[in-house]
Amino acid sequence: MTYRFEEYAPEYKAQIAALRSRIFGGNHAFSTEYFEWKYEQNPYLGKPHFYVALHEEKVVAMRGFYGSLWQAGPRSDPLVIPIGGDLAVDLDHRRHHLASRMLIYITDHMVAKGYRFLMNLSANSSSRRLQIRSNYPRVAPYRTFQRGNPGTTLLARGYRRLERRLIGQRTTIPFRRFDRWAAKAGGSILGASEPRISEMAELVLRCGDKTRIHLIRDAAFYRWRFRNPSSHYRFIFCEDNGGLAGFLVLQSAKGGGWTTIIDWETSTAAIWNELIAAAINHNAKPLKITSTMFTETQIQSLQSLGLKPLVDPENTNIPAPGMLLHTSSGHDADGPRLGGLQLLDASSWDIRIIASDSF
Repeated sequence: MTYRFEEYAPEYKAQIAALRSRIFGGNHAFSTEYFEWKYEQNPYLGKPHFYVALHEEKVVAMRGFYGSLWQAGPRSDPLVIPIGGDLAVDLDHRRHHLASRMLIYITDHMVAKGYRFLMNLSANSSSRRLQIRSNYPRVAPYRTFQRGNPGTTLLARGYRRLERRLIGQRTTIPFRRFDRWAAKAGGSILGASEPRISEMAELVLRCGDKTRIHLIRDAAFYRWRFRNPSSHYRFIFCEDNGGLAGFLVLQSAKGGGWTTIIDWETSTAAIWNELIAAAINHNAKPLKITSTMFTETQIQSLQSLGLKPLVDPENTNIPAPGMLLHTSSGHDADGPRLGGLQLLDASSWDIRIIASDSF
């Protein structure tokens, strides 16, 4: 079959939404809203960086990049790194190596635009294998700790598939127990359905680890991030002397089986313990937390509270078992660096799962 690759143009938007609905679920209105949030409203790239494959003028495959802002160490200039997502091929076109051909085309096109690095944080097993073969090595594997497990019966899996298909029409609210607690919670640990964006960004700036390559989690990022129409979010705050001393962000995908702790910042290890305990006590669904960099104190805390390490993420359905990174040519002899940090060394990175489009 003959295919033509094209960069995004508005006339493809309706077909992109239709393809997304067929592959990932949700109705046309939801898929359009998701595209607009992720690619048109992203604060870092200015316009959608999105590509389609056309066959007889019909969109049969797609791939996008949304913007993210990173910093290497405390003094380097921030750098925009596009993160890939929404790789999808129509079912009738999956025997023609279309995904690999498209990925090569897009990577070359993005490098020609001047992007030194391209990242993926949410590849499923088949997409991960494809990208690793296309020079996106897995640099930073995730560590996951979990408590409980979603139902694995055919009935439970079928119900979650139905929920995903009905996104945009009907979906359950997964945080009813949390909301009941938040409505009456008092003291220093509080639950909320809305973020305290300015305070959260200030706490990250004051307390966040800046020695590694890290996502810039400022107010602009949070304002964009929590508008994601595919997820429900809840927030646990710790107050101390009238100010914010810590927070956790809980996420549950519409139609998903997990509650995931996707972001956090605390001023002390003791506050970390209190926030994790609150997340366990007031959440009804199985709970997990994923990152590339937990401290030994955090690991001990998680295990003491009953979260068990996931030993082999490769054999689970976790959507993002590691960060994949493509680097353009022209780097140092010992590998690409950013702000003096070795990019292909996992210890150089502090990646929170909030950077991933799966959450």
